[in-house]
Amino acid sequence: MIRWGHAATVVGNTLYIHGGKIDQSNGYSYNSAPNTDELLALNFERSFDLSSTPWTTLNATGGPLVAFHTITAHSTSQALVFGGDAGTSVPLPTRNDSAWQLTINGASASWTSHSEGWADQPMRRRYHSSVVYKDIVYIIGGERTDGSNIAFSQPYAFDSSGPTFTAIATADGPPGLVGHAALALGDGRIVVLGGLSRSTSALLPLDTVYIYNVMQSSWSTLTIGGGSTPAPRRNFAATVINSDKILIHGGADASCQTALSDGAILDLTKLQWSTVPALSEALGSRLDHTAVTLGTSVFFLFGEHTGTNSYECKLTFPRLRRD
Repeated sequence: MIRWGHAATVVGNTLYIHGGKIDQSNGYSYNSAPNTDELLALNFERSFDLSSTPWTTLNATGGPLVAFHTITAHSTSQALVFGGDAGTSVPLPTRNDSAWQLTINGASASWTSHSEGWADQPMRRRYHSSVVYKDIVYIIGGERTDGSNIAFSQPYAFDSSGPTFTAIATADGPPGLVGHAALALGDGRIVVLGGLSRSTSALLPLDTVYIYNVMQSSWSTLTIGGGSTPAPRRNFAATVINSDKILIHGGADASCQTALSDGAILDLTKLQWSTVPALSEALGSRLDHTAVTLGTSVFFLFGEHTGTNSYECKLTFPRLRRD
């Protein structure tokens, strides 16, 4: 079954996939495919054959029926689900009512919905990013789900101990982006790259990277020079490897009409890109998919794609020493 626009999070050695759009017969367009509320789990403690990936469908009914949302674990048993395009299941898409809590207990899980305005949550959005650092969830960018193409430039931090959503600094930060990536590094930096700027109707060049310093509550910009800078893109897969490198693959043009197949690694210590030809060969053209790093392997899962490539793929890379 083809799946895209889903949300993913990792708890321990288990990957959780929620929602998104599904197409059992390859008969739907990108936007017309139905949403699902299915919650899947994949445990990586034991090796498995990618041709028969041992997904488990969790019996967690009553969750949100959404796509292009985020799910972010902020403890070993709790995850925040935020935003998403709910189609006709939500009568007013511009309300502040998209936050859900997922409680995970081993092989079982349960949902808790929250009312409008709970914890001062901001407006529902899609194509945003969400990342956790030291139990705080950071939500960046996205756009309204009412078809207006109005993007959000104000980022938020969610603290479950409140619980509360709090607006964070915007000075020197990214514009209102959709389809970008945000990744947390171990030193308290959040890296934001790629995506489409709604204010300029242009893709953000990948030689520009925004950095949010959690400790200093401030933004800065990195300019990436040299190497092989990939073409700009949105709705791509991205993950951190070797603590200070970012691996990306695929994505699409500004209109999501043309999918990309190339992959690359950004070295944040050398501030340069390098290509990864193996990704083009293994994954083909793909967007709205997931990349997850576990040990020395990166797993790529799902996404809308062209060609005959499988839905799951693994790339193994060496542990690299700092120069």
